[in-house]
Amino acid sequence: RLLWILGAILLIVSDGIDGEFARGLCTESRYGKAVDPIADKLLVISIAIALAFEYTGLYGWWAAPFVIATCAVGVHEVMLAMTGAAVGLQAKRLGIDPHGSVDAGKAKFALQGFAIVFGWLCLNPVGLFVSTSALTLALYFSMQSRKAYIDQLKALNKLSPGHFSPHNMASTHPSSPS
Repeated sequence: RLLWILGAILLIVSDGIDGEFARGLCTESRYGKAVDPIADKLLVISIAIALAFEYTGLYGWWAAPFVIATCAVGVHEVMLAMTGAAVGLQAKRLGIDPHGSVDAGKAKFALQGFAIVFGWLCLNPVGLFVSTSALTLALYFSMQSRKAYIDQLKALNKLSPGHFSPHNMASTHPSSPS
């Protein structure tokens, strides 16, 4: 249990400083910008899934809302990553830098981190309720973050005849107009 708590705290702290560290050393890269959010999402999802198993073992069906919230966050994080990738590909195709994180994305990540840390610290019904509530609220901010990506994609698409969308990403190649 202590390992999961430390992992969650490390995740939150590292997310806040790794980009600043890279910028401070002038070592930021497109690869880092692309991989960092994906790594963050994988860590959040894996720690939340481990917590879901823990709560399920302790409370059985009473943990169902947390499990559902964890699954919803996991699915939406994948959708968010795909939409962000579409923005990055279209921006690269146009030779411009995409916008960075939006405030909704930062609020989402903070709530996810809080839900996970609080959940591991308080493996009791209060922890279950608070963690479930925080994850559910994080899902709202995740939706707002994805909306911001979709708005960016729409703006980028106005600059180019060939375009990406979150819905046709798999069938559209960046070098061929659609």
